Amino acid sequence: MGKSGGQKKGVDQSVRPKETPEDILKRKMIEVANPMSLVIAPKTREGHAMIKIAMRYDKAINRLRLNGGTTVAISAVMSCLEKAREFHGKMNALLTSLSDGSGISTFMSSQMDTPDTRLLLAQQRSSYVYLPSTSEGREMMYMIKRLDPLLVQYRTTCDDYEKVGRVVRVVLQTISSFSDLTMYLSKTINYQYEPPKNMNWVLRQMGEIENQAKTVAALS
Repeated sequence: MGKSGGQKKGVDQSVRPKETPEDILKRKMIEVANPMSLVIAPKTREGHAMIKIAMRYDKAINRLRLNGGTTVAISAVMSCLEKAREFHGKMNALLTSLSDGSGISTFMSSQMDTPDTRLLLAQQRSSYVYLPSTSEGREMMYMIKRLDPLLVQYRTTCDDYEKVGRVVRVVLQTISSFSDLTMYLSKTINYQYEPPKNMNWVLRQMGEIENQAKTVAALS
């Protein structure tokens, strides 16, 4: 490809060259100074996958709103936003089922939002600092921020491992649905969606849980 080759249509123009760990930390330290930015440090593989998708989701929603009535029909924008609202409803239902309606997850999240804790979390290599462009993106980030500790708590306190397996399967299905939704939104605005790397583990783990459930059912 020639040096003067133009950017492909629909490709994210904001993609940067690969950053070094030092570059990433420097950028995060700048971004965390903005009180509107979100700092998230997932402890689960599922949480990391959802945060990476959520960043792409926020960008897709933002482009969808900006292009509404110009390159994207208003009816298409409304349809996409309705699908987004439906998914947010499913996420809320999942959070309710895991927390049994308790406020512990909200409390835990609030403890992570003090200035000192934000700074400490931002310094972790596995954390994310992100400034959402849309209300949908911000709401989704907050829900993932609640989901991650709940999933950790569920795995470490629930003695019914069959039940844990069912919950994990629902979470994995949610990740897959979230990726599909983001891809749909991206296609609507002719924007290239690239799922997070190594997402095959989601489908693989879903299959393993399904097989384990069938084995248990056959033995019972």
